Amino acid sequence: AAWLAQRLHLRKRRAAALPLLVLSGVGYQVSFALLSPQGLDSLSAPYANSWHAVYARQAALERPVSEIIRSYESDYAEEYYFAMTKPPGVILFYAWMERLAGWIDPAEGEAARLENLLGFITFVYPLLAMLPVLLLYRLGRMLSLKEEHALLPSIFWLCIPGVILMQLFLDQALYPFLFLAGALLAVQLCRRPSGWLALGLGVYLFSALFF
Repeated sequence: AAWLAQRLHLRKRRAAALPLLVLSGVGYQVSFALLSPQGLDSLSAPYANSWHAVYARQAALERPVSEIIRSYESDYAEEYYFAMTKPPGVILFYAWMERLAGWIDPAEGEAARLENLLGFITFVYPLLAMLPVLLLYRLGRMLSLKEEHALLPSIFWLCIPGVILMQLFLDQALYPFLFLAGALLAVQLCRRPSGWLALGLGVYLFSALFF
């Protein structure tokens, strides 16, 4: 897939090369699950059986998102000490995913909502984890990489074990994208100074810290 994407890129077919890498990355993640006797369930099992699943369980509760955020510290301070090392944006992101999953496939009851959420992110998070492929390519072009080398950072992204094997954790699905998006804005600001862009970058960085 990497060889074919590079060939397409060299032939000026970027519209096909980048989606091919994204789909290949998703395929790599799913392929490990298909090798397991549990099938796709093994894709979500490492997350669902970890302490970090508390975010998904809390997001599945029938509580307003604003209440979940306001009571974040008081709810998790004692029972889930590791949650105190993360900002409330983590559970906010899961709450958004749960609302989106419920909009697509409504479910009643906390257990059904949790199962619905886990099933939803099993398919969505692997795709989110591959979005940095697009940002890396754009960042490479902005940093004046040669045309024939511009796709290499995106190809290397698919070779990182933490990206392919760390399914359903935000360390894989969200944080790389947030970092690269900020880096992209920063490089653009250096290339073309703008007061509005500087303001936008500041707002973005402040918002990203919430997650």
